[in-house]
This record gives sequence, structure tokens and C-alpha cells, in this order.
Amino acid sequence: MQKNPNINKYNKELKSIRNLKPDEDATCVPNPKNDYLKMSKKRRKQLDSQIRRFGFTDCETWDLGYTSCVWLYSHIKMMLDIGGKVVNFEWDWWDDNFRQKLQAAGVDTDKYTNDKMVFEYICELLEVADSLNYDSESFDADIRAFELERKAFTIYGVMLPRAWW
Repeated sequence: MQKNPNINKYNKELKSIRNLKPDEDATCVPNPKNDYLKMSKKRRKQLDSQIRRFGFTDCETWDLGYTSCVWLYSHIKMMLDIGGKVVNFEWDWWDDNFRQKLQAAGVDTDKYTNDKMVFEYICELLEVADSLNYDSESFDADIRAFELERKAFTIYGVMLPRAWW
């Protein structure tokens, strides 16, 4: 069975997804379709039922932090890719109040001067966190990864009113 090529389209920088093997357990990716054909008929029926009922499966709740990071990363990448053809995310129209909120969230507003740069910074934080989680068995690396993920979501919380196109 081959990997679903769509999984990597907007997640290609995440090591944990990039290095998946086709026969790897579906618990590693919040997309049970990756190993769907190898599941029992009963399990496939259960997952289909969950998708119809909830819009997602229980696989996505096994590691909600990881699932959330993959969701945020892939959706920001797609928003910048597709939405960037409609909206100019590089337009600098921040007021002082918004700039102060970003600074409080840990963004250097002298270095990151527009929406696109801040969204890309969020993705960079998630890539580094993913790399720490994937490459290390160290508890310190896990703590550092968690802090980077927390920072990414804090910045996203500030950027949320601007995350549209």
C-alpha cells in the first residue's frame, strides 16, 4: 500500500509525517486512511461510522496535541498557498495595539512585519517542535517541543482574526 500523497502536500516539512512507512500504524498520523486497507472490516466500519457521525475518528484523539499541531501547520500552509492568490498577506496594515499583542505573544515585530511572515513563523516553530519530538527520546527535548508548540498556538491566538481570505 502506498502512502496517501495528499498527506504530505502541506505537511512535507514535518519529519514525523515525512518519514512514515506505508505499513506503519495509523496512530502516527491523524488520518486513518493511511493504513485503512490493512484494518479489519469491523474497524473500517467503525471508523466510517465515526467520520459520518463526528467528521473525524478516534485516531485523532489519541494524541490531541500532535493532531492539533499537524492541523494548524497544514491549514496555515494551505491558507498561505491558496489564499495568497486572493489576498495579499504581505500587506503591512498593523496598528500599534495589534503590534503590542504580537510582541506580548513573543513575536519580534521588527523582524516579522506582516501577516505572511508571522504565519510562516508559526509553521517554523511547529517544524522545530516536530523535529525535537521525532529525533529525541529526551525529556528535555519534549519540554522544549511543548514550549514551542505552546508559543505557536499563543501567536496563532493573536493572529486568529487575520486568518481568513
